Amino acid sequence: MAEYEGYNGRIVLDDQALLLIRRGVKARVSGLGEGTRRIPFQALSDIRFKDAGRLVNGYLQLGLAGVEPKKITSANAAADPDTVLFVWKRREEFHQLYAWLQHVVEVNQSSGIDPSTVPYDAATAGRAIEITDRPTNAPRGRVTSRHVTPSSWPVVNPVETTPERLPHLVAAPAWLPGDIEVEVGGEAHRRESVSAAATDPGTNGVRAAVLVPEPPASKYPDAVAVYVQTYLVGYLAKEISNQVHRAVLNFAASRGGQLPSCPAEFYENFGGKQALLLLDPHPLGLPPALFSHEPELAKTVERLLSQLDQPSPPLQGRHDAARQTLVVAMVECSAATDTRSDERPAGIWPRLEYTVKKIIRQMERTSDPQVADAWLTLARCTRFQKGRRDDTLTAYINCLQSDSGNTDAWSELFEYVCSAPHVPMLVNLYQRVPLQVRPTIAEHLLAVSYGIDRHGNLSTHGGTRLRATLKNLAITQQDHGTIALLSADAGRRAEKAGDQDAAIAAYREAIIAGSTDSKMADRLSIWLVKQGLYAEAAAALTQALQQPPEMASTRERLEKRLQRCQRALG
Repeated sequence: MAEYEGYNGRIVLDDQALLLIRRGVKARVSGLGEGTRRIPFQALSDIRFKDAGRLVNGYLQLGLAGVEPKKITSANAAADPDTVLFVWKRREEFHQLYAWLQHVVEVNQSSGIDPSTVPYDAATAGRAIEITDRPTNAPRGRVTSRHVTPSSWPVVNPVETTPERLPHLVAAPAWLPGDIEVEVGGEAHRRESVSAAATDPGTNGVRAAVLVPEPPASKYPDAVAVYVQTYLVGYLAKEISNQVHRAVLNFAASRGGQLPSCPAEFYENFGGKQALLLLDPHPLGLPPALFSHEPELAKTVERLLSQLDQPSPPLQGRHDAARQTLVVAMVECSAATDTRSDERPAGIWPRLEYTVKKIIRQMERTSDPQVADAWLTLARCTRFQKGRRDDTLTAYINCLQSDSGNTDAWSELFEYVCSAPHVPMLVNLYQRVPLQVRPTIAEHLLAVSYGIDRHGNLSTHGGTRLRATLKNLAITQQDHGTIALLSADAGRRAEKAGDQDAAIAAYREAIIAGSTDSKMADRLSIWLVKQGLYAEAAAALTQALQQPPEMASTRERLEKRLQRCQRALG
């Protein structure tokens, strides 16, 4: 169940209905009385919403049974039985609730559901009452001849061919948002539908997906179609579709025909956009592990990670001839990398690979420490050859086992693996990066988390999880540099979103961690000076000036503000 705590009431979503709960003094003072009303999703016909300000409550109003909701003003909002007020700090939760309820209304409309025929718990002035004419053995929700039984289908008049738009459903879908990422396949064959769904902003930025099982007469009767914003964008992977198909039908049969629905995101993948669902599989009786998808690249990295936990071999020898040959190979490799692929000499990479492998054998026999550079050069030769992923990863790992502080190797390895980002793999790899190398890698992973790296393949949800997991790791390992970077970024994002309290808290955390970010110190010190917190402002400015900003104007501004703080402190 999902719960949303309002100012004068609470909304709880169960599998089939919305519960509007009034309790306490605020409900009684508003004249609403105390009680619980159960409103099936099919009874919803309209949703009205006003955002909260810092000084003014927002509200969410339910339109029921096709009746036009009455106009809400500041004078009557608290007393309206179908309206829940909410405060500023609850605005994000109610934004999400509004988006979901709007989606329910849209599905009701597209499925031909008549809200006026659906019984619900009405309200009288001063108290909520329960409907008494519903038979005790009647199914909850919409009661019609189309009501789903275990032997019927959750889609009205199913056809053999899957329609391109969401078919009429027997009941409004059940909202099952979660943190399990489920990839959708077959999108390459539905570019127009995927594009339409991806460009549809949804309600308050939330796009809704619905899982629809294929009917028995279909060519693929065990398939599960995925609709996002009513567009068919693809299917679940065939490896799991049979199990999910059964689970979805059992779920619908036990809940009045409701199909599962969840948030959907889109991200750029090779060749086009990729749909990603964020599902809670537990109500379906499915284990999260069923949906776990680990890219082959990530599996290879995980298999090689144990090498980085071994001590570096003693390397104190020298092979002069091999070193000279390596210098030549490195120059040639760099030149080939900078040359367009259609202008490179034919067979350049296999030839260089052969040469570098010979160098590696010579250096390993003599324990030459420059073998790390040879392994790095080998990785640069194989990464451009088709089908050499595992060889490239092995070369990078061998380089780092010989020289764990090789910043170039770490940077190139992370850039390479982020073509198929997998959060657990990235965190496990980052855990082994030496602290002195991490600033460069952390900046890159921060860009990856927002999808603004060269590949841009990590989903929004995955990016949020990556930042959170990296911060937890940094706290555990007392990695103050990573904490400072992530906290400063969180502060800037919060400030941009208008949440000053969260921004100040994050900025302070970054300062405590030792951040010398001049822009952050500039923003934080302005606020601290306004609050008269001169000592804290002076400390933040002094810390930032230890690494002077590149722009002279920024440095001068910080120095002047520091002088002002020092004067105020006497």
